[in-house]
Amino acid sequence: MQQEAVIGGITEGEGWRKHLGALMLGVYDQGRLRYVGNTGTGFSDAQINDLLKMLKPYFTDTCPFEPKPMHPSDGSSPDWFARSRSTSGLAMAK
Repeated sequence: MQQEAVIGGITEGEGWRKHLGALMLGVYDQGRLRYVGNTGTGFSDAQINDLLKMLKPYFTDTCPFEPKPMHPSDGSSPDWFARSRSTSGLAMAK
């Protein structure tokens, strides 16, 4: 299964992954960005550092999701999208 989604934010990590727990993903539905879930397993340290470098300029205090998810996060402007496959990882594009 494959689904394209917008990266709308990140969750805080814990332990050695304190800077990034997971990418928060959304899809557009009737002009609103709807939160659909997180993806965060399988990232190496290098990939996490690369993701943070790419996304940091887009971080914002405003949550792009409507309605807002229930857990704390750092929002980002919805300029990046991800293609997630349930068995083979994550591809990103702008």
